[in-house]
Amino acid sequence: MKEILEVLNYPLIHTDHVSVSLYSLIFILIVFLAIHLFVRSVKFILNRLTSKNDDFDSAKIYTIVKLLRYMLFVIATALVLDNIGVNINALLIGSAAFLAAIGLGLQSIFQDMVSGLVIFFEGIIHKGDILEIDDMVVEVEEINLRTSKVKNRDGNYVLIPNSKLTTNNVVNWSHQNILSRFHINIGVAYGSDTDLVKSILIECAQNHKLTIKHKGYAVWFENFGDSALQFRLLFWARKSWTSEVIQSEIRFSIDKAFRENNIMIPFPQRVMHNAPIK
Repeated sequence: MKEILEVLNYPLIHTDHVSVSLYSLIFILIVFLAIHLFVRSVKFILNRLTSKNDDFDSAKIYTIVKLLRYMLFVIATALVLDNIGVNINALLIGSAAFLAAIGLGLQSIFQDMVSGLVIFFEGIIHKGDILEIDDMVVEVEEINLRTSKVKNRDGNYVLIPNSKLTTNNVVNWSHQNILSRFHINIGVAYGSDTDLVKSILIECAQNHKLTIKHKGYAVWFENFGDSALQFRLLFWARKSWTSEVIQSEIRFSIDKAFRENNIMIPFPQRVMHNAPIK
């Protein structure tokens, strides 16, 4: 037994302030393994509660597990450093000047990390939310301390700094009324029957099964354009991952109905004048 203790306590790395032995390595392994198993157990229990009780929000459970993991790993790191003889207080004091020196160069990283904490604590964005940011619609796949992983409509994964999610204009479709008003702009040739144009546009929107009938439909005669009478069709539908498909299908219907009723959609025309030769 004595020989085993001597082997375990034999210093593999030894300096004036740090001593790392086989026992220290085993201690580090056990601490981080225990944290990993504990976090997985908490996540499993919370997920079971979620499946049995609708009052539990799976997105909030994801946030709780993430925060718990970060907090435990910070505590574990402090315990490990203390175990190998590192003076935590001295390390913090010494690192303060170092962090101040490089702080200017790492401002964006710190901003992203602070934004990550804001997202975790305020719960403004959750895993699975549908966001509209920078004219791009994405689904949140994972929220980390500095960046968040999202998936766009093309199935590509994008890493977005958390500061963009807290400082930019972000529309969270999952936190708003899922109904939204959509519009389709269209121009018809001068001389067209405007009343017929209006009725065709409304009929095409009404005939689509995914538009909301009780919210009503509207057609605005917006302007007399350079080469067309400009209209806008407005209708209500549910926001979803494929909202643009509704607009596309209604455009197909409009094009077909216009051709059946001999309503022309003009194209821009330009008249070229040859300069006289002097």
